Amino acid sequence: MGRLPWRNLGAGVYHIYNRCANNLWILDSPECKDKFLELLERLSGKYELNIYHYCVMSNHFHIAAEGNMKNISSFVSGLSCQYSKFYHKISQNGFGPVWQGRFKSVIVQKSVYLSRLGRYIELNPVRAGIVDPANIVDYLWSSARFYLTDEKSPVIAPEKHPLLLPPFDEKFRQNYAEYLSLPYDEDLKEFRSSASVLGDKDFLVRLSSKAGRLFLRPGRPAKENNLIANA
Repeated sequence: MGRLPWRNLGAGVYHIYNRCANNLWILDSPECKDKFLELLERLSGKYELNIYHYCVMSNHFHIAAEGNMKNISSFVSGLSCQYSKFYHKISQNGFGPVWQGRFKSVIVQKSVYLSRLGRYIELNPVRAGIVDPANIVDYLWSSARFYLTDEKSPVIAPEKHPLLLPPFDEKFRQNYAEYLSLPYDEDLKEFRSSASVLGDKDFLVRLSSKAGRLFLRPGRPAKENNLIANA
């Protein structure tokens, strides 16, 4: 079954990611990561997207965003293009692609996969051995710190997240830290797969009937509750 052209996808929650061309580390320095986040914050507001999770690594990025695919495409295109110009300028290399083709996007069922997607994204520095799980908050280019501390962000805020339950106090932050520490082997299988859609059978059928033929891969429902409650 063929993949659905991105232009046919509508509003939803998307896992957006891309790698640097030739595995170059164009996001390696703190200056580069800060610039990328500056652009992300500015452009997400321009295109009216809800950004729930992100992580910027040295040679790739991940974003969990909700919005219309047309706006998401414009957002990521602007983000990639403007960062490319910045990188060419500081590296004194004024030409050539810096990204590995067009960005990748996977539409996910919000109620089943958004929390797990956030955990997968925010644990990137842990899997890379940059920080240990107990110090994930020390990684400055991930959304995790805005759920684990009371630090404010112009993009990420617990109250914007559709699956997180108030009050957003110290108990909430402890529960979020515990959620990040749960086993996540199943997350790796799901979010590293070649699926263009992740959801239960009903979600896949609804999406397919609305938008056309898809490469459908029903994911397994999460074993743990997606809601991070204060109980």
